[in-house]
Amino acid sequence: MVLGALVALFTKDFVIPFMALEGLGVLAAWRRVLPLLRVEKMAYAGYVLMKIVLAVGSAVLFGIINVILFLVVFVLLGLAGVGLFLAGKAAGLTWDAYTIGAVVVLGVAVLAGLLYLLAFVFVPAMVFFQNYTLHFLGARYPLLDSLLHPAPPAATPAAAAPAP
Repeated sequence: MVLGALVALFTKDFVIPFMALEGLGVLAAWRRVLPLLRVEKMAYAGYVLMKIVLAVGSAVLFGIINVILFLVVFVLLGLAGVGLFLAGKAAGLTWDAYTIGAVVVLGVAVLAGLLYLLAFVFVPAMVFFQNYTLHFLGARYPLLDSLLHPAPPAATPAAAAPAP
């Protein structure tokens, strides 16, 4: 299982950039990555360990944020639900097929909104992990490094003013 996780990690983090930048197939990209792994075994082992540490830290941090977000959203939704229930009761609504269908549709919409909110909160972690991967590989892969750190544009000479 650990070997499968490592293969998936290396494929996602290292093989796919070779495939994208050089138009290689999977096996050809692995043939380009394996020599890099052999040359810097300790650097890649450190990368994997750091990725694990960062993933655990990120899971704890965003888990806490998600719990707080759940509590706030559920309290607000609970208050809104009680308000809607009391308003519906005052209006004389009963639990028939239409009201049950409306509640189910509203519940699915709330669930979709909550999942969107959780995904939105987790975006900084996803961007960080992808950036970490690209900069780690960019230091070992000149083509990617040239894309990550492009040369500054050449200065254009100032236009000469016309003579009076």
